[in-house]
Amino acid sequence: MKHTESLQDFYKMSENKHLLSGENKIIRHFNIFPRWRCSAAKTYIRRDFYRIVLTKGSGILSFLNHKVRIDAPSIFIANKIIPYSWEPLSENQDGWVCLFSSEFLNTTNPEVYPVLNLETIPIYNLDNILQEEFSAFFEKIEEDFKSDYIYKYALLQNYLNLLLHRIQMLGDQVFSTSQMMDAAHRTVFRFLELLEQQFPVQSPEMPLDLKSPQDYARKLNMHVNHLNSSVKKVTGNTSSGLITERIVTEARSLLQNTDWNISEISDALGFEYPSYFTNFLKKHAGASPKELRLSYIL
Repeated sequence: MKHTESLQDFYKMSENKHLLSGENKIIRHFNIFPRWRCSAAKTYIRRDFYRIVLTKGSGILSFLNHKVRIDAPSIFIANKIIPYSWEPLSENQDGWVCLFSSEFLNTTNPEVYPVLNLETIPIYNLDNILQEEFSAFFEKIEEDFKSDYIYKYALLQNYLNLLLHRIQMLGDQVFSTSQMMDAAHRTVFRFLELLEQQFPVQSPEMPLDLKSPQDYARKLNMHVNHLNSSVKKVTGNTSSGLITERIVTEARSLLQNTDWNISEISDALGFEYPSYFTNFLKKHAGASPKELRLSYIL
């Protein structure tokens, strides 16, 4: 059974294939669309991307062992760690969906966005005035997303920052999930939070501190076998597999978005020799660093 849905998985679904434009990259990803353009029902699973949802219509949002019935227009943010599902209760399932990856947000100061805290599910009920305000903002973002403006992705990053700050201004209607987690979920939460804290890599002179499950277990003050079994139980993946996936994602991002040479990227990601980095990407990304960088240019 698959425990985590990636962006690739999301767009492979037949009802979602039309939502991915040719120019929109999976790395540093952003997308926005009306809810009617995708399936309203959402399977209970963890996603490896963020989702901001403006709902118009009734449904039940389930996460961990909690269920929240939503009847009024609302906005909520689903993060990368907590599994969740949406069960529609009304025929009308209008609203908006905004998807984005951690790399797209591109902030060196995540503390300014408590609504993205991996321990919370922010849910806010909206009155008619707020519903109209957020709907108009989503419409404007979609309009510019579809434009030919050469710097539109920089503009979209600014829009996303504004959207997150505007949501935070709504107040403290946030569900803390820390008391809802069992021991395995708490272990995995701490591991994934620590994993995310390693990125983005800021400089070749500041390489990754933690590279292996043993490193993470030591930092978390637990036996590596306990870490591995908890990660396997909750995510269906291995801890080394999740570390590898995150390093591959960061390698792709650095190759695409920096002018660092291959040796510098290799050093930044903690490889002893560039040849080790090359073999690593060939195995896990299907191409060498040079080939990947060229594919982003073409």
